[in-house]
Amino acid sequence: MWIAHSAVRGSWLGATAGATALGILAVTISVLTGQPAGPPPELARVADAHLALAEAYLERDALALAEREYRTVIERPESRAYWYAMYKIGCIEHALQRYGEALETMFRVAEGTQRDPEQHGLHRAATKDFVRAYAEIGRPETAYRSFRRVDREDAFEMLELLADLYQKQGKHDRAIAAYHELMTLAPTHKNVCLWQSEIVHAALWNVAGNGEAVEQVVRLVRLSRSLATAQALPAAELKACHDRAAAISGELARAYHVESVKAESGDPSARAERLYEVYLDAFPDADDFADTKYFYAELLWSRAESNWSPRHGAERWERVATVFTSLVELPTLDARRRQEAAQAAVLAWKNAGELKRGARQRSAAWLRVVSDPRGTLGRIDLWSRSHWAEPRHH
Repeated sequence: MWIAHSAVRGSWLGATAGATALGILAVTISVLTGQPAGPPPELARVADAHLALAEAYLERDALALAEREYRTVIERPESRAYWYAMYKIGCIEHALQRYGEALETMFRVAEGTQRDPEQHGLHRAATKDFVRAYAEIGRPETAYRSFRRVDREDAFEMLELLADLYQKQGKHDRAIAAYHELMTLAPTHKNVCLWQSEIVHAALWNVAGNGEAVEQVVRLVRLSRSLATAQALPAAELKACHDRAAAISGELARAYHVESVKAESGDPSARAERLYEVYLDAFPDADDFADTKYFYAELLWSRAESNWSPRHGAERWERVATVFTSLVELPTLDARRRQEAAQAAVLAWKNAGELKRGARQRSAAWLRVVSDPRGTLGRIDLWSRSHWAEPRHH
């Protein structure tokens, strides 16, 4: 972190390059080679010499020696390098995991450089490194208030940086809290959908709380729809939000479906069912809508097979039959799956009937009467009559 800020380093070096460059170079070479070198006449300021030593020690990862020299520099507040040296002290404190000290040092630098246009780069670096130190020891609940003390104008940006840092560091509970704070403060921000997506990813890391992940996906889909209805974002952001919500909900539904097949029972199938329902309701224009609905019907079939109780089993099979029947009427479903859906619908209705104490007549809700017997539903009716005698399972 402290080596990477070459732009900050150049912000003050440029001002002293003329008179002191040769002197700094001479002292640096002396430290690196171990050969003594007296200060040339061009080295007008003692602080510059100590700064050169500090930079040389820092390049050699001699952090304690570098910190000592930087502290010598800040003993002279009139030095051009005063705030730069203090900033580097804060970086060293962070590298040595002295986060409380680093937090205080970065606060002082940010405050001291805030109103100096020539120190703008250093001020920005200090605010970002304040956030990095805060991520180590601070609480997300008080972050925004703390950041406003550092820089009222950049506090929101600092909070967004904190949320991203928490996410990258694997502090997912804290990341969720920070992203929620962002959404509360700016519910129509251009990144609001991205923040909710990050909340979903954070929730997914908690294996024991995958039910919470499903709820966060539901919130993402609802957010996408509400933003689109209100036209609250530019068209590009709305489309990105729509596509992100569709991809996450659809892919996660199928992932849970696959997991439920391996587990054969339990929560994965319930989570998959919930997400399939949310996806199909929100994205009827999706290219894979027909295929997804077919997978949803298969999942319902599997869940119905696991519960043959007369009390709930009949309702489950009726639901399976209704979904498979609706698939038959989807023009985007391929012919093979349409035929399979027709057969599955009949068998599901029959299973429902058997669970209702062996009824042999179709219920009124079974299949609607169609005027054209050559149509798909007519063929279902004819097929069911010829296959009604023997119980069949999908």
